[in-house]
Amino acid sequence: MEERLQKRDTRLIEADYIAGLHWNFAWQKKEIELVKKMWEEGAPAGEIIKRLGCRGPELVILIMDLAEKGKIEERPGAFMAEEKRTGQR
Repeated sequence: MEERLQKRDTRLIEADYIAGLHWNFAWQKKEIELVKKMWEEGAPAGEIIKRLGCRGPELVILIMDLAEKGKIEERPGAFMAEEKRTGQR
């Protein structure tokens, strides 16, 4: 994995474009706990985003990170869970 990270570091130095520099991927512990709670309760991503006042890509990355580390579980419908069940958008 370290070799993979080194390759990515080199890619950053040589990059012509870096996406997402204006996004904030730093989270406070209380925000993470809220995301985990709302996720487990089946709240749709839009509701979590509104509650936190963050941007969609920021939440997507957090959810992916938490799932990869086993801190949250997959759920039916993933990000759109509640919206898919109720038909709301």
